Formats: sequence, C-alpha cells, structure tokens
Amino acid sequence: MSIPAIANTIHNSVPMLDGSNWVPWSKAMKHFFSAARATSVITGSPPDKEHATYADWQALDEQLYAFIIAKIDYSLWYLVEDDTPTPSGRSSWSKLKAHYERSTIGLRVQARRHLYHGITHDTSQPVGLFIHEVVTAAQKLKEMGCSVEDKEITDIILMGLDSSFDHVRTSLLLLDKELTLEDVKKYLNSATSIATSPSFTQTQAFAVSSKAKSSRSPGYGHSSSGHSSSGPSSTTSPTLIDSKGFRWCNPTNEGHCHRCGREGHIAARCMYNMPQEVKDWIIVNSKQNRHSEVQKANSVFHFLSSPYGSPTGSPSQSPPPTPRHHAVHFAYSGHSSPIIAHLI
Repeated sequence: MSIPAIANTIHNSVPMLDGSNWVPWSKAMKHFFSAARATSVITGSPPDKEHATYADWQALDEQLYAFIIAKIDYSLWYLVEDDTPTPSGRSSWSKLKAHYERSTIGLRVQARRHLYHGITHDTSQPVGLFIHEVVTAAQKLKEMGCSVEDKEITDIILMGLDSSFDHVRTSLLLLDKELTLEDVKKYLNSATSIATSPSFTQTQAFAVSSKAKSSRSPGYGHSSSGHSSSGPSSTTSPTLIDSKGFRWCNPTNEGHCHRCGREGHIAARCMYNMPQEVKDWIIVNSKQNRHSEVQKANSVFHFLSSPYGSPTGSPSQSPPPTPRHHAVHFAYSGHSSPIIAHLI
C-alpha cells in the first residue's frame, strides 16, 4: 500500500523529535497519519491474520515505522527499537506515547514551568503563534493527567502578552462579561495588525514629519517663505514613532488615538506611559508656540491701539500675562463690542 503524495509533503514539514517537543511533534505526526490514511493502524486494533486486509495493514504498519523513525533524533532511536523481527509503526507510536506522556513529579513540574514561564510573546510573529504555544503547553499537562481549565489558559495568555498589546489586554480586562478562550483568541487575532504594524526607521519618521509640516498653512509653525519660524528645536523628534508602533502626538492620524497612535480609544482615555524624550519634546515646542502666540498678541494689541490702525511704536519688552484661557480686551473704534484675543 503506497503513501499518498500529500502525506509525503506533510511528513517533510514535521520537525525532528528531540525530546523536548513531543506535543507539537506528535500533533504534526497525527496530521501525517491522517493524510496517509493510517490513523486506524496507529490507534486501532490490527485485523485478524486470516482477514483479507491483514496483508495490506501489515505492509502499511511497516512503512509507518520508517516514517516515524525518520523524524526522531538518532539519540532517541532506543525508545522505539526492539527485538521483534518485523518493525511496527503502531508499536513504535505506543512506546513513544508511554515515554513522553507518563506522569511523574519531575515532568509535571517541568511542564508547568514551561507553561507559566517558558513561553515568550514574539511580536515579530503573529499573536496566534504565541496563543498556539500556550495551548500546546497546556495540552501536554492534560495528557499527563493534570487539570488545566480554559480560564487558566486565558489568564496565562493575557499575562504573557507583550507590552505593545497593553491596550488590548486593558480592553479585555475592563469588560463586564467573562470571555471564553475562543473569544480571547478571536479578539487578539483581530488586534494583530495594530500591535505588529511595521516600525518606522529614523529616516522614515523625519519624512512623515516633513510631509505633515509641509501640508500646514504658513502660520502654523512656518513663515510665509517656507522656513520654520520656531527654530531647529521644533522639528519632530525621531522618537515620536518608536519600534513598538507607537506614533506619539500625531493629530493627523484619523481613527487612531492622537496621543499614542493606537486604535480602540481616544486621547482623553489613553493609558499608555509616554516616553520621557517625547514629553521633553512637547514641553520645548509648547514653550516656543506659546512665545510665538504672545508675540502675535502684542502685534495685534499695538495695531488696534493706534488711531489709524497702524503701530505707533515697537512692542513692549514685557509680554502680556499668559495664564491659560486668559483673554485680552481691545477697544476699537467702529466696533460696538470688544475684540477678544485668546493667547492660548
């Protein structure tokens, strides 16, 4: 009995059994057995020797032995070798299960340690891979006879998420209803594109900043000649877009938080910690913008104070007071009400 070509393809992708990857290895081999139409040979009982199908069953059983041992590290061949004259895939599989699925205190502790502390969320890979590794580790404990509930698996997944998924984790923790493991899987998989968006290089960050600035009117931090009026320190810091996908202080990013750049919330409800260098950048630019607004207010004041609408002299050296929401009233001929200029 020949093995179908698709089964050979699956077998080529099965990893080598090295003693530490029994659960994923056995799952991959089960896929191979299914494609080879040999699941019954591995898990079922052999037919009677007098049965017409026994010869085919035995031939397939011998073939499976070769496929199994081909995916086992040479140092582990002793686990399946025996003194029987006819190699048996069914017998080899049973021996491997008995060895790796036995329950001892040492193996249980090792399996639990791996489940809780041995799996790292790699954001360069889909989050589904991290979830799969956690579920697989939990399945190994179940096969040892240990009870691992779905709620526990869900908690481990949420605890192990990378910090770039903090917004997703916070959203899930604030929900009123208890989510199932499948709900959490679906939610996290749908959030993959948010947290694993490609990071910008420093050059790309400056390019984005320059493009955004060039689209503004000349009065917004630029002079009419196209040169920045706020000096070199007001240029966008390259750290405003970091390696974790945060796009700090970008009000042009529609549909995203204008503070951190993530989806799912607005700036007023943003809970992320802003890096210190971004805070410093904001403070520096805020002071420069405020000084610019004060200068503009002084110009308006002297323009409106002159009899014919022309300045009577240079602005005072002392700027007007600048408390937030402070308003200056100017009496101007031809208007029945004062003009209010908000400084900030």
